[in-house]
Amino acid sequence: MIVNLVRPRDLGKADLKAARKGTLDREKITADLRAAKVDVTHELVDAPVLEARDHAERRALEDDQRAIVNAPDVPHYELPRPADGVDLGGLYELAAQLKAQGLS
Repeated sequence: MIVNLVRPRDLGKADLKAARKGTLDREKITADLRAAKVDVTHELVDAPVLEARDHAERRALEDDQRAIVNAPDVPHYELPRPADGVDLGGLYELAAQLKAQGLS
């Protein structure tokens, strides 16, 4: 079984939980943006907060589905969600990822 469009796991459980609840630290986000020399507005902070919530909700759904996929005794493989779509080089990269996971 191949699971496609898997999101990255680069946020910890606490951050995912906060993102889903809408309780991310807006002051820290603001400080990080200012440190990057960005002119911060309320709307600008809203964008990553909403994006994080969407990401966290999708990850929760993926994790629930992963438990179902892992239940049967069937080999499974995961392909990431490409950020920029897939071209020929991207297809080779996806094939290499499947091979690295043991699919041949």
